[in-house]
Amino acid sequence: MRASIYFLNFSSTPAVIPRDMINIPTKKPLAYATRDEVEVQLDLFEGSLPRDLHGYIFFNSPCGTVNSGGLPYAEKLPNGSPNPEYGSSIFNGDAMLHRFDLNHPGAVAYKTRMLRPPCWYADEATKMGNGEYPHQMAFKMIGIGRTSFKFGARNQLNTAINPIKFNGDTSVRMSANFDMGRPWEIDTETMELKTVIGTTREWVGEIPAIANYPFPMYQSTAHPCFDPETKEFFTVCFTRTFENMVFYRKFSKRMLTHHDEIEAKLHSHVSSLHAAAVSTRTLHKDHSTEINDFYKNIDKHLDHDESLVAQTRKPFQVIFEKIMEFIFRLMDMFLRMKNRIYLLRWDGTSVHRWTVLDDATGKPIAINQCMHQNNISRDYLVLSDSAFKFSAELMMSNPFPHNKDLEEKMRDLTAITQEPFTPVYILKRANLDLKKKNIRAKKVLINLETVHFSMDYENPNHTITIHTAHNAASCAAEWIRSYDKLATDQTGAKPNTIGLMTCGEMDIGRIGKFVIDAETAKILESPKIYSTGKEGQNGNLGAHTWAIALHTYRDIISATETVDKIRHIYWQSYGTDPRYLTNFIKGLYTDYENRIIPVDEMVEMNKRWLPYCLSRQNTEKMELEDHYIFDKNENLRSMQFIPRAESTLGLDPQMDGYIFCTMIVGPPDMESDAYSREIWFFDAADLKAGPVCKMSHPDMNYAFTIHSAWIDECVSQNTGYKVDVREDLQYLINKMRGKNKKFFTEFMSKHVYPHFN
Repeated sequence: MRASIYFLNFSSTPAVIPRDMINIPTKKPLAYATRDEVEVQLDLFEGSLPRDLHGYIFFNSPCGTVNSGGLPYAEKLPNGSPNPEYGSSIFNGDAMLHRFDLNHPGAVAYKTRMLRPPCWYADEATKMGNGEYPHQMAFKMIGIGRTSFKFGARNQLNTAINPIKFNGDTSVRMSANFDMGRPWEIDTETMELKTVIGTTREWVGEIPAIANYPFPMYQSTAHPCFDPETKEFFTVCFTRTFENMVFYRKFSKRMLTHHDEIEAKLHSHVSSLHAAAVSTRTLHKDHSTEINDFYKNIDKHLDHDESLVAQTRKPFQVIFEKIMEFIFRLMDMFLRMKNRIYLLRWDGTSVHRWTVLDDATGKPIAINQCMHQNNISRDYLVLSDSAFKFSAELMMSNPFPHNKDLEEKMRDLTAITQEPFTPVYILKRANLDLKKKNIRAKKVLINLETVHFSMDYENPNHTITIHTAHNAASCAAEWIRSYDKLATDQTGAKPNTIGLMTCGEMDIGRIGKFVIDAETAKILESPKIYSTGKEGQNGNLGAHTWAIALHTYRDIISATETVDKIRHIYWQSYGTDPRYLTNFIKGLYTDYENRIIPVDEMVEMNKRWLPYCLSRQNTEKMELEDHYIFDKNENLRSMQFIPRAESTLGLDPQMDGYIFCTMIVGPPDMESDAYSREIWFFDAADLKAGPVCKMSHPDMNYAFTIHSAWIDECVSQNTGYKVDVREDLQYLINKMRGKNKKFFTEFMSKHVYPHFN
């Protein structure tokens, strides 16, 4: 791996660089990222860098796998055979942590480091072409996750980061978080991993009955929450039955239109599917007979049951569902899978765990989708069943690289929509008794889907206020496949968009505010707003909420400050883009029940190609008071509020700062796949004025940045909490028997443990 090292020389005053000597941003493909670790000084190529910047900004971003060398994933391997990673979601990759140092007048220092937990070294040792271990052991793309039938699941740590500061800490610390893994603490100065948070004894894996994986899948949250006042860090882990994971919703009605094709394809491939299942299963050998008989029965049904051919299509759907349900019920029985939510509290010294029960029934809670976002107020915790689906079709990245037709039909067969609502669970913090194992939660149903939300810290008269982003009929869990067709012109997917999130929304996004009585679990107020942009003046596009997405505000996540009442929120809206609205997404969300914009009009709006919007919302008035409309193909990826070093007299502190944006900027005519990576700064009190400056560097590379954080200092410090990697993993390995125990002990001692001594 190449590492570019630059010696940075900061002066007390900004240098004046002649225009012809400025590095104009290098053009690279839209979905491009490298795995090179760099340390450079950004070039200013437009505007003036504010002199009252300070602190550090961190962004997290995926950067491909150990096999890929970066992004995008190549279609072919060097030997010319199909690449099984081609067409995978770009979110499925290792974490590249980006840091921007704003403490040098007139300059911004940029540094990246890859985050390498123990499973990274196992992935590296078993990757394609290693020659030392059978290829069956290697980690492979399974939809939005990466797993190995020998080792378990990768913890890619590529999604979000959280500042933390416990009593006794001299400086702010930070965690890196992933929806399918335990969080890790990062050294903010070196940007290296320090320790996992919580041991394997304290977390509950997705398959608790099996101890044959040194890296169990821990379903968690990308957004744990830290309380700067009580110095508590809260996260979750949860488990689901296979039946719940795949069958919380029935298969899409769209499968009926492919009945004959699906039947023929399943018939021709059932024997290979059976062989793969038998060769790769992790069930106990005593169950071999049941598994073999079961797959033979499927083959018999497809081959001889005349009802599949002669009767109407509806019975075919029912039969298929029954067969699949039985498979997963059988797996749940063998693996002893259960639906559970566990709340984990870390105080910097130890971790305590509670099982969360439904207050109305006293029974464990089943999560249908995921728990991407959770949040906190002074007296309450709010956990959510986020609108980011985890279902059967998402487990298939590139299952049949030699047969795209079959792959497409299998996705159509198993596809479901995300839920058009969001269950949230309210826990009273006063009830968190360290002597008890359970905690009860009251359920509230938000009547629109949401992935991200924020909360006022203060909850007067036990009322909590939740500020919500509603990604209405916009499925962030889906990505563009090589066989997709665009709904706007029926052409094939653009090669440079394959693997990107399908933000081709099928209705307009909304911004909401829910005021809830936390004791009665009743919604008291629930205003929502949306804007098409038609409200703009002089024929110009106004502020809009097309594909509402990320948001930021002052101290959105902070280790030292609470936000008692959120008055101003800065929103990102994707606009509409014909490259991302596929026939698959259009068909999946045609029957969306919360629809505002008719389907035909949605297709037309995507043809119009409405650009990104950065807007500021006044939460009291529920209005978008300020905004900036980007030009065509200026792609806003992530944003972060930076407070000014010195406060501005008379200005609301929640507007007193800058909005820092990562950008991917391409040609307006879309003719070439040539995009630059740029950093734009906006005055938070005057978005409409446009960016105050733009910066870039040829070695700044990212395909898609995600969540971010701002902190005022980066200092390495010794803390008392550290989980020993060898002891932690050997706890699971020592529970194994025979060859597995010997193999994993030797493997870890050779490839993993030496990196964590």
